[in-house]
Amino acid sequence: MIIISGATKSGEATVYKLVLGLLDITHNSELRARQKTLLRLRDFVSPGGLLRADTAAFNKVIDQKDPQKLVFRMQGELSKELAAKFLEHGVRVIRVSRDAAGIADAIMRHATHSRLFDDPEYMHFATTVEKEHAIAQARVSVRSNGSWAQLSNALDLKFEHLVADPTEALSSLARFLGLNTTSEIFSRSLGALTDILDQPLRDGNLPGEFHGLIYAQGRVLAAEQDKQGQWSASVETYAPSPVQDALGAAELIAHDGVAFQPLKIARMNGVLSWEINSLNGFGHDGSWQVGDLINLEPISVFGDELGGQTGKGRPSGTAVLMERRVVDSRQVMRLMVQDIPMDSFFYNQSIMIDGISLTVADFVGDREIEVNLKEHTLSRTTVAKWEPGRRVKLEPDRLSTIFFPPKVA
Repeated sequence: MIIISGATKSGEATVYKLVLGLLDITHNSELRARQKTLLRLRDFVSPGGLLRADTAAFNKVIDQKDPQKLVFRMQGELSKELAAKFLEHGVRVIRVSRDAAGIADAIMRHATHSRLFDDPEYMHFATTVEKEHAIAQARVSVRSNGSWAQLSNALDLKFEHLVADPTEALSSLARFLGLNTTSEIFSRSLGALTDILDQPLRDGNLPGEFHGLIYAQGRVLAAEQDKQGQWSASVETYAPSPVQDALGAAELIAHDGVAFQPLKIARMNGVLSWEINSLNGFGHDGSWQVGDLINLEPISVFGDELGGQTGKGRPSGTAVLMERRVVDSRQVMRLMVQDIPMDSFFYNQSIMIDGISLTVADFVGDREIEVNLKEHTLSRTTVAKWEPGRRVKLEPDRLSTIFFPPKVA
């Protein structure tokens, strides 16, 4: 088994995708199922890093066949008890680190976003208003992650090295995994990493990226299509003033996941309004009706490092909502994917659904996925009003699709 550890905002999530890509895990349904089983580790490890009861069950999880292709992410302090267990079972660790100043910069960006987005999961960043406070937070996180030095079978990988010399950094990662650096998989992963790092230069027509974090809901005031097939609409929002500031200053706004340049922006009596059209956006099916509510997200500049999903505001497929149900107090949606390869989706990874970043919780049959809905998502977005039969737009996580391009039949 391989564990990737790293402090908050250290880049360990990107390294996790790199490792999955190098091991070619995501396209294999059996290995995908093992990844799902591996998440049971969370049932045995407390937030403080201590083993819970039922050590035998824990051993069964980490003693599965082909441990080379069991990859797990962990943050925070590693207890001596758990370190001893990992050493006993030959667990290998990739320790991702980053300078405290870089982590602090990312925390500051998160803090600004969190005050606007108002998600409880992000609010621990929201009180950070001074750089010194952010650096102090970063140092605490780095010290906590230092406990992983207890494990000797490890690779130390610095985020700064990954950015400055991706070829050498990825080569060291491949060697640690016992892989050939001349293989097609290595070349694919290196190309993906380079593409991510060069994105601001390559994608000149896109000034940033979207994260599927909905800032506000908007209402369609008008929508029409002319004889030439050009589509246009006007939108308004009653969002709080700071959110209106962010939307009004954005070069692009995602409307239900589709990016448009806002035109003729106006602000009056607490209402922000603008116009959009198909000549200044990335397409739309023309299905909006006057009065419809839509999800809104302003584009983030490159380097914001908000984490989670990244997208371009260009949905590549659709799905139909088949069922909504409650499971153990959680709301679950089941969707049938219509026109996008199923290997575009990855267990426990994000996908944008009508602009909302949601996590793939399970696969059902050959063409269906399930996602869980949090209370904040239900209150902040339009999803609470969705009924079975609704067609929604899908955009897979940009990082995942670059690292793991869907296979061509």
